[in-house]
Amino acid sequence: MDFPLLTCYHSVAGNLKKLRPATLDGYQRAINRDLEAWKHKPLKDISGAMAVTRHAELCKSASPTVAMRAMQVLRATHRFATEFYGTDDAELPFGRCPVDKINKIQRKWSQSKPRTGRLAVDELAPWLTAVRNLPSHQKRSDGDWKRVAAYLELILLTGLRRREAGFLRWEDVDLRRSTFTVRATKNGDDHTLPISARVRELFELRREAGKALQEIAQRHPTERNIKAALNHKTTGDVTGLHYAQVTTEDLLSTLPRPSRSEG
Repeated sequence: MDFPLLTCYHSVAGNLKKLRPATLDGYQRAINRDLEAWKHKPLKDISGAMAVTRHAELCKSASPTVAMRAMQVLRATHRFATEFYGTDDAELPFGRCPVDKINKIQRKWSQSKPRTGRLAVDELAPWLTAVRNLPSHQKRSDGDWKRVAAYLELILLTGLRRREAGFLRWEDVDLRRSTFTVRATKNGDDHTLPISARVRELFELRREAGKALQEIAQRHPTERNIKAALNHKTTGDVTGLHYAQVTTEDLLSTLPRPSRSEG
């Protein structure tokens, strides 16, 4: 078959509706930017040697992470197209996946190191001061910088991902029960978190700034609390299987708790 890479990719994208828009954007970026020279090349003509060479080029010109993601997109496209277009008479219509060659030549190419950058303890106070002073140091007075300041501090205090914090809705904030719920998180589950005294203040500041909220932009029990607070999956490990489930009330007990009469 002479279907080009781009056609095969569109077959993949059209059948992966459950993927997040941001994920699809990343796939599209890999095709249009990192694999641009191959977009109109028949998928069967993309060889393992070409994949190895392009991976090395991207590692050097961009980063190992960019290279890894580009090859993952190529692999996903090739595998899906093989299943989609393959028949009993032609099980491998596009030949072997070119990314398999990278697996043989370079081990762990598809593993990226987690980011470890963080604010040190002695950096927290200056950072918070700078963030809280953002509104008073900007010329615009339409509330935008108040929203930005509240958004940044909310991420720090709750551990939310940027998108999760940016798309919170007021209907998911329950000040009476001192909880808020994040919808459609990265692991696919809704996640309810407690509202501490300072987080309550941030929500109130955010409300005062105007517009809809979504427009802003030790082990065992202790470990389980940490995993629950960070919204990590726990069902597949021993901590999750053999210890009691953590509720929002359990998490609330670890935070400075506002009066329930507020809100």
